[in-house]
Amino acid sequence: MLQLAQKNPDLERYIYLVNCARSQRDTFLPNGHVGPRAFCPSCTHPTIGEACLKFGHIYRQPRGMYLSIERRGKVKDVLQNWPRKDVRFHCVTRCGRILDWEIWGANGMGIPMVSAAVHRLAGVPPQYLLPMYLDAGTNNENTSTILYSVCGSLARQPSSSFFVDEFVEAVQELFPKCCIHFEDWTGRADAVHLLQLTAEVCVYNDDVQGTAGIVLAGDDQCGQDQGRS
Repeated sequence: MLQLAQKNPDLERYIYLVNCARSQRDTFLPNGHVGPRAFCPSCTHPTIGEACLKFGHIYRQPRGMYLSIERRGKVKDVLQNWPRKDVRFHCVTRCGRILDWEIWGANGMGIPMVSAAVHRLAGVPPQYLLPMYLDAGTNNENTSTILYSVCGSLARQPSSSFFVDEFVEAVQELFPKCCIHFEDWTGRADAVHLLQLTAEVCVYNDDVQGTAGIVLAGDDQCGQDQGRS
């Protein structure tokens, strides 16, 4: 905690914490439980936006799996390369947005990484987590500054729903105990499609279901407060 307090600015704290999460797991988890107010602003919002903008320049070591839409038809083969065979949480993104910014391509891996870290602080053993980036390309023309080789503009890609369906089916076969946590995955068509999957598959779309849950919880609390007053 003393070392963390000496880091400045927040991006330096982010780099320090993500390295601790991997290399010093026995230290990271207890401190994360004790001091979430010190950890979360540097791991999540607002620092995660800057971390994703600069992700290619602060990259240290692999923390998850990238899956390109160019591998359609071979998704299961790619997933089989993950060394752990008992995965309980896929923290997966296509990065439809990061803090309402543009799609930042493969730099968006920072999003599932930090989601996995939050799961860890919530008590999920890290060996059960798999951060993933489903890369369907990007319309962002500023990719030259973020060290990202575009696999194709989203405007030229076929519907990514078929790609997502293949991914979900492969996960069900390879990791049957797994919950798929879709993070920063926006767009009306995508939201409807992901919600339809909940009828048969254990999936969770944070930007739709999570936001709605918080709104409902806040509304219920407001009603209780008004009732007491």
